[in-house]
Amino acid sequence: ERLLYQEIDYTLEAQNARRFDNNFKTMNPELYARIKVPDVYPELSTEKVLTMEYVPGVKITDVEKIQEMGIDTNMISKVSAESYMTQLCRHGFFHCDPHPGNLAVDDVNGGRIIYYDFGMMDVIPEKTRKGLVDFIFGVYNVDARAVVQAMVDTDIIEPKADMFDIIKVVRYFVKEFDKTLQKPRDADSKAGLWENEMSPEDQKKIKRARRQRLAADFFSVNSDKPFKFPAAFTFVYRSFMSLDGIGKRLDSQYDMMRLAAPYLNELVDLKDGNRFLSVMNQGLKDFGLRPKDFQDAWRQPRNVAYVTDVLKRLEEGDLKLRTRALEVEKTAQRIELTSRVIGSALFAWGALNTGLILSMLPAVSAGAGAGLARRILIMAAGKKILSRASFALAGVMALQAVPSYRKIKKMDDVPAW
Repeated sequence: ERLLYQEIDYTLEAQNARRFDNNFKTMNPELYARIKVPDVYPELSTEKVLTMEYVPGVKITDVEKIQEMGIDTNMISKVSAESYMTQLCRHGFFHCDPHPGNLAVDDVNGGRIIYYDFGMMDVIPEKTRKGLVDFIFGVYNVDARAVVQAMVDTDIIEPKADMFDIIKVVRYFVKEFDKTLQKPRDADSKAGLWENEMSPEDQKKIKRARRQRLAADFFSVNSDKPFKFPAAFTFVYRSFMSLDGIGKRLDSQYDMMRLAAPYLNELVDLKDGNRFLSVMNQGLKDFGLRPKDFQDAWRQPRNVAYVTDVLKRLEEGDLKLRTRALEVEKTAQRIELTSRVIGSALFAWGALNTGLILSMLPAVSAGAGAGLARRILIMAAGKKILSRASFALAGVMALQAVPSYRKIKKMDDVPAW
């Protein structure tokens, strides 16, 4: 919503275009020769009018015309990926809508990409980029707590969520990922294969084993709903999909991840300031030689005393442990849903019977007097309205029972682990 309102303010779009152009010009001069941003004329622009340089070009997906101009389409596909990864990893300011209508190609400097429409732009804060680096390091070190903390830092997990079950689920997936990396790949013995590379039968076996192991944790995490998807990531994902389609149309051997690897490596510098410090700190952590490790060793007697005090208070009843009985929670949830279904069904049945009774009441008799007939007609009209209202209410209550019934059905479809 924020970006949509910004898109109709051409003053902001002019600022975005100049910032986008300046980022490439000052930070990436070697790539700037392959990128063109139309100049903005601020003296001729307002909030409702944007005046820009006229820069014609060929639509980036028109491969035949690009080749007729003598331009290497493989080079253009590479520039499209590199320019976008540069926006994400180096500038932190990126184009949210790089579809074929906003990208064109001309023959200047042997071929360059022209960017149009700077109304939808967004920023990836340095904190978020550092969070992504911490996430990668956490997966690499098989450190579930670090992975979860990185997801909190990048606003993927609510900070106030119950982390116990989340960490347990993440630890399972991180360990499985590490096991797959450690195994030598062998298609014949199915060793070292990713899950999506396995047969449907093997995938079902893995999913069944995963459900059996993590059933209670999945239920707890699902009921708490701690996950969210930041808006900026939505635009990044959509842009990647769009650029991947463009790249594969220009180059049959196009591989977005291969082109992105050098830029993802650069993100490592964000962790501790530079790559050398990151590697050194990781080595110190592995051998337990960080200042933090010495502090932990120094505080060990105090920590032991604290644990002893907690245990003593537990024995004396000053502290109480709070636990979650997930099976009881699931049963209570099912009882609540069942009560809703029964209540709605009974109400609908009563309303339906009322409507049927009203609709079957006798009509006006032929021998009735004029005054009596008038009153009976009024009563008949009221009866008709009430009967229709009863039928409508019965339908509404029946529809209200459907979502609860589907939830119960979904719970019953889950295997009893």
